[in-house]
Amino acid sequence: QSPAIENQIAEVAPPQVKAVINVSLPADVNNFPFSKFINQHFQVPQLQVLNHPLQQPFTHLQGAERHTAVELFKLILRFLQAELLQGRNEIILGNFIAQKGISNLTLRNEIFCQVVNQMWKNPDMEEWQRACLLMATCLSCLRPSPELEKPLLKYVSDHAMEEYRALCQHKTLGAMQQSQGRAFPPTQLEWTANRRRGQMVLDIHLLNEDKVATEVESWTTGEELANWILKFRGQEDEQRGWTVSLHTGEEWRDMLGCDFVMDLISETEELGFFPTQLSTSFIQPGVIGNSYESHPGFDDCSL
Repeated sequence: QSPAIENQIAEVAPPQVKAVINVSLPADVNNFPFSKFINQHFQVPQLQVLNHPLQQPFTHLQGAERHTAVELFKLILRFLQAELLQGRNEIILGNFIAQKGISNLTLRNEIFCQVVNQMWKNPDMEEWQRACLLMATCLSCLRPSPELEKPLLKYVSDHAMEEYRALCQHKTLGAMQQSQGRAFPPTQLEWTANRRRGQMVLDIHLLNEDKVATEVESWTTGEELANWILKFRGQEDEQRGWTVSLHTGEEWRDMLGCDFVMDLISETEELGFFPTQLSTSFIQPGVIGNSYESHPGFDDCSL
């Protein structure tokens, strides 16, 4: 990531336009303890924090995915060792892990389960915190499978570190609402917000040259963002066909309204050396977001 992009992230005042996210805990979430998922889907039905490589995946994988899962766990162990990672290296490694789930649907549940295992009763507070950060990173761009989503929601609600609990819960609920996953790993803005458990705010420039500070979330689409701004400006009826574009400093990049704003930013940031999943379009950032009401005192971040 270029220093120019990093330097555009700063703490800001609360946004003018708030994200409109209507999600709540499912009424039956308590019927889905993670232990039930373990008994049905784990090769060995137990959770235990490990400080050594896996001999086999947690879930039932076949062929090349088995080997990839074992290698991924080595990277997760490395991510949890804070003294070995700083700044950009942390983002590169975390996004490499997330990208494996983006590019291979079969690995997504395994990645979530590996992180869950390292969160479970971890006696090292720093490792536990970094495992929660990695969970927030994965939930920013990966959708858990239908059979995992409620057990995972129950797990992060009960067992995530207190300061990460509301964030992981909110991101899980957001991911559960989507019909497709992200095409790119999290942006620098998302990493900053996840570390601080904060809101994300973008400056959106409208066609009439007005500028609006708008909250945005990892799973915000271009059409959602545009509708929040239209409602802020007095247009109550939901509008279709609106989206946002991003100017890179050299060119405009456009996106479909159904694509995710953060994907546009991530693709433009050049965070990755990673092959991307085929996407229906390229996206460009606008401004919008939502707060986690159960967690007071979030920092706001702006791009």
